[in-house]
Amino acid sequence: MTPESLFFLRPEEPIHKRYEALRSFYVEGMTAREVSAKFSYTVSTVYAKRERFQDTSRLGTTELLVLHPTATGTEREGSRWEYRPTHC
Repeated sequence: MTPESLFFLRPEEPIHKRYEALRSFYVEGMTAREVSAKFSYTVSTVYAKRERFQDTSRLGTTELLVLHPTATGTEREGSRWEYRPTHC
C-alpha cells in the first residue's frame, strides 16, 4: 500500500478522521458501533459527532474537511491544519 492510499484509509489528523467517520456513517451506512470500531472512537463519541454535525448543518455551516496547511501549525485538536467552516 502506498503512503497516499494510507492517507485515505488510515486518517491521522483529527479533522480528517472526523470527516471519514461521518462519511462512513452517512454515506456508507455504517452503524455507530461499526464507525466507533473502525476509527477508535466510543459509540457515544460517534453520536456526539453526528449531533454536532447535524446542529451545525441546520445553521448553514458544516464542519467538513476544509483544511488549509499552516506555516507554523495550529493547536486546534492537535492538528497542523487550520479549520475553516464552510457555508452550505
